[in-house]
Amino acid sequence: MFENLVRANKPAPLPLAGSNQVLTGWTAACLAGKAPTNTTLGLSVANFDFWDGPFVAVFPTAIGWVIAVTGGVLGSSLIYMLCNM
Repeated sequence: MFENLVRANKPAPLPLAGSNQVLTGWTAACLAGKAPTNTTLGLSVANFDFWDGPFVAVFPTAIGWVIAVTGGVLGSSLIYMLCNM
């Protein structure tokens, strides 16, 4: 299920979706009266072959430069105005 969500680039419909093994391990450990740990549950994270890493394209580089320069000009103007008060 997790692999299909990654392929579709969508968030999980429920926060607990795809974690049945973890919940089963926690439930069994809690019922047995001992604290669950990661080593007893055998958790592992594996990357998929098609996944090229966490990349979020928010806006192009040119727009980033425009935002940075605008912020710099407004910040410098604010400091100049405050120094002259």
